Formats: sequence, C-alpha cells, structure tokens
Amino acid sequence: MSVIPMIQERRTRRSEQTYQAIEYQLDYVLKLHGLRNFTLSSPEGLVLANAGFNEESEALAAYAPLLAKCTDRGRRDQNVTRLSEVIDLADEDIQVRSFIIDGDQYFLGAIGASNTQLEASIYRALTGIRRIFKQSFRAAA
Repeated sequence: MSVIPMIQERRTRRSEQTYQAIEYQLDYVLKLHGLRNFTLSSPEGLVLANAGFNEESEALAAYAPLLAKCTDRGRRDQNVTRLSEVIDLADEDIQVRSFIIDGDQYFLGAIGASNTQLEASIYRALTGIRRIFKQSFRAAA
C-alpha cells in the first residue's frame, strides 16, 4: 500500500470576490512580516482593499498617489510630514508602489519597520494581487 502525502494548503481563507481575496492576501502578508498597515488604493485616493486600521488606510490611500509620484526627496518628506499629522508614524516607514494591471493604475502602500522585510512584503503582496486579478479576469471572460 502506498501513501500519498497530503500537501497542506497555505491559503486558509479564500473568496471569489476580488477585493475580499486581496484583503485576505494583504492580511496574511501583514501578519507574516509584522507590518502595521497595507492598503491597495485607486488613483483617486480611495481604499480598494486593506489590512490594518481603516482610518490609517483611508489616510494612506489619500496620500498614496502623491507619495508614489514624488521623485524629489524634500517634497516627499513634506508629504510624509503632513501624513504623520493624521496618523502616528513613530519610527515606522511608509512605502508606496504604483503599478498597472490590465491598463488600470493602482497603489499599494505599506507601513512598517524600515528594513528589507518591508520591501519583501511589498513584493510578496504585489505578486499575490497580480495573481488574484489575473484569476478574476479569467473568470470574467
């Protein structure tokens, strides 16, 4: 008699709803890397999916287009200072990435300790978001 080992499914929560699935992904990465907030937002500054406190996500979504597009360090620091008046940043860092999927622009913002874990978590979350959107587009076709 042969025994086939069962591979444990790493995704314990699933959803057919695109943004709910993304929230599950963000929450998983947030907990895995010990972050404080993850927010997926639109170019208009609206929260599409988040993990963390809703109030922080709303502020991060509003500032994400400014932070992602700002190439001048001084101006970016001014925007971070304004954001820190709304949410307490303490010694944590903010990272925002802009990306395009199927012609639509999105922003992914993260708040957490400034280290390589923050960069790794953003990469991991972006990979998951792209996978979820790709599956959603296939299902809609």
